[in-house]
Amino acid sequence: MEKDDDLIQMNLKKLEEVVDGEGLQESFHYIEIHGVCIDSKSIKEGNVFVPIIRVKDGHDYVKEAMDNGAVASLWKKSYGTPPKGMPIIFVDDTLFALQQLAQFYRKELNVKVIGITGSNGKTTVKDIISTILSTTHRVHKTKGNFNSQIGLPLTILEMKRDTEFLIL
Repeated sequence: MEKDDDLIQMNLKKLEEVVDGEGLQESFHYIEIHGVCIDSKSIKEGNVFVPIIRVKDGHDYVKEAMDNGAVASLWKKSYGTPPKGMPIIFVDDTLFALQQLAQFYRKELNVKVIGITGSNGKTTVKDIISTILSTTHRVHKTKGNFNSQIGLPLTILEMKRDTEFLIL
């Protein structure tokens, strides 16, 4: 597996601060993350895993994510005991932590954001704007209509560091 140095990067100590986390062992503070993932099967080397509670509970897949290359995981404080020997950052809510991390990354990159709203035609308008801007700029946009409370932060966190325009 290969790390993706074009995506969000920081050490675990900084990540713990950004997501208002706690409990990370000091020996893990300077491990670097390269990207974020919520799917244990799609982990890339260097990613941090964020277990989201949906139909299936992402906490049940933390060990699998680590085995697949994740360097650390977030963990909901009230969930119970995480697997031993892994860099774990405890947070109140893993979804909110994902959103906090996306907000931090968007501000860090100082990218121009274009938000498309309305009842009809949002995806079409987004695609047209993206096509026009991408002729002269580096553009990142949501995939399809991935406009949920999980989809938007993931879109932001999948944005490359040299992006000039983010279209949501």
